Amino acid sequence: MSQDKIKQLNSLFKNFKIVELSHSLEEGMPTYPTHSKFYHLLWDSPSDPAVMYQILLHEHNGTHIDAPLHFMKKAPKREYGIDKVPLNKLIGPCITLNFSSSPPNHTVTKEEIQKWEEENSPIEKEDIVIFNFGWWKKWKPLPEGEEVIKNWPGLGKEAAEYLLEKKVKAVGTDCMALDSYSHVIDGTAPVHK
Repeated sequence: MSQDKIKQLNSLFKNFKIVELSHSLEEGMPTYPTHSKFYHLLWDSPSDPAVMYQILLHEHNGTHIDAPLHFMKKAPKREYGIDKVPLNKLIGPCITLNFSSSPPNHTVTKEEIQKWEEENSPIEKEDIVIFNFGWWKKWKPLPEGEEVIKNWPGLGKEAAEYLLEKKVKAVGTDCMALDSYSHVIDGTAPVHK
C-alpha cells in the first residue's frame, strides 16, 4: 500500500468514534438464572514466580454475542459457531435507537421502529442497530444488580423481521437478550429464533 493510501486511510479513522459497549467481567456480575456465574480465581503455583489467575465463565456471561447456533439445537457447531461470524459483520456504522422510556417487559413493535425512523433517520442496509433501553444503568454486581435480570424490554418478532428486511448487519441491546423477558420466560423467544 502506498504512503498516500495509508495517509488517506489514517485521515478517515480520525473521524471515527469507537464506542466500547462491554461491561467489565467481575465476580458477582448479573447472570441469567440458569447460567453459571463468572469466577476469577487465583492460580497459585509454588514453582512459578508469576501471579496468575484462571477465568471460568459461561458463554453468556457479561456482554456477549449469541452464536447463530444458539437456538438451533440440531445445527452442526462447526458451521454455525461464533467463530464463523466474520468480524466485518460486527464493525461498521451504528445507529442507536433510544427506547429508554420503555416500561419493563415492553416489546418494541415494527411500527415503533418506523416511527423512530420518521423522527430521526432511516435505518440503512449494513447499519448496526443498538437498542438503548436504559438497562445498562441497572448493571451492578449482585444482589444490587438483580433488577437487570428481570422484566427487561426487548423486540417483537415483527420488529426483528423488519430489521432483517432492511438487511442490517447486527442488532444489539443493553438488556440480557433481544427478546423481552416475558418472551424468554415463556419459552417462545421469537427474536432468537
